[in-house]
Amino acid sequence: MANFIMLVILSALSAVAVLYVIHNILGSKPKLNLLNLVLFVCLSILISILYDTTSAFIRVLITFLLVAAISTSIYEEKINKTIVASFISFIVLTISEILVGLIYYVLTQKTGIEFNNDTFLNLKLNLGIFIITILLGNLKIVIHIGEKILDYTNRIKLSQTLLLAIVGILSAAMYLYFTYHKLSMVYLSIVNILIIFIYLFIVYNYFKQTNKNIKISNEYNVTKKSLKEYEEMYENQRMENHENKNQLYILRGMIEKDNKKALDYIDEITNNKDKENKEIMDRLKRVPTGGLRGILYNKIDTVKKKGYVINLQISKNLTIDDFNKIDDNLNTRICTIVAILMDNAIDAISKIKSKEIEKVVGIDIYGDNKKINISILNTFEGIIDFDKIDEKGYSSNGKGRGYGLSIIKGVVEEDKRIENDRQIIGNVFTQTIKIQIEK
Repeated sequence: MANFIMLVILSALSAVAVLYVIHNILGSKPKLNLLNLVLFVCLSILISILYDTTSAFIRVLITFLLVAAISTSIYEEKINKTIVASFISFIVLTISEILVGLIYYVLTQKTGIEFNNDTFLNLKLNLGIFIITILLGNLKIVIHIGEKILDYTNRIKLSQTLLLAIVGILSAAMYLYFTYHKLSMVYLSIVNILIIFIYLFIVYNYFKQTNKNIKISNEYNVTKKSLKEYEEMYENQRMENHENKNQLYILRGMIEKDNKKALDYIDEITNNKDKENKEIMDRLKRVPTGGLRGILYNKIDTVKKKGYVINLQISKNLTIDDFNKIDDNLNTRICTIVAILMDNAIDAISKIKSKEIEKVVGIDIYGDNKKINISILNTFEGIIDFDKIDEKGYSSNGKGRGYGLSIIKGVVEEDKRIENDRQIIGNVFTQTIKIQIEK
């Protein structure tokens, strides 16, 4: 009984150290209540039971999964975040064990296997591991690396994150227990084969997902040549509309005055349809050539051809000089983002089945506090999950879609001059790209 109590105490020490490192990486305050206290006690007892009933590898793996699961309650975070944070904390704990083992060996010339039956020595060494884990968990570089890994894995699927963490945990456990207990070659070979297969599975899925993402990115690889073509289309369309209007006026003059129906029809065309097109094209003149004007023209033309409603507003307080402050690299990124947002907006309204929801796409470009803001809005039907919207492959429109917004997230993270805000009001979804034009 005394040995079991000691095991529970040692397990509690390890659990506290691990949870402390998780706390530092997540940056979340623990929720201290009766439920979480019970979970912590149960965790310590379970670790102690596992110590005598399972092999080293199974014990480490189950402990890792339990810590990750319990951390979701203690820190009120999603499981994918607690898995990554738990993995990092276990690595820190492993490093602490290695350091304590090295110190013990240097001082006594004895290996870790020799203190397994010495309860008092075991307690002292575990206190040393606890202290070193806490110290390492407080280092800024450890916290920074942890936050970076957390950010990178945020774009990876939960299943891949879990597999990668399990492989890492098993690798660390294999190193420690092979060092301390000299595992048999058969056991070691089985573990190595298992780890190789898991790594191959992860690599396969990684390249599969990366390949899909590259294909999507290539669709939005806006080259100067294609942008120039869009803008030439815009200018040609504008000239054709102007010429068509002149021809209609000539035709009107040739029609007899008593043919009121034909005259009224020509007047309707010239005053309504042409007026609408002219207004949109005149507004687009406020956007300089160089890419964005061509993208907007092309997407607006697509919306109109599909028979949807398009609203375009460009603030008069924006000048050509404001847009000229945007360099070529930033301009290309903006064009990529706008193209993706417009495609998503068109796709979203095409899925609307309810006759009560009008299919509308809106574009609003305006200046605000030394920034150019481009808002793309659309009506939608269904539910948009803000928590998953940036994940690769997520889409409310079905499987195999939704990679565009994850590309935008990557662009925004890479270029700090770009911000992306979202909001939903009723059944209207708005995404606003804010571009810093002056420091």
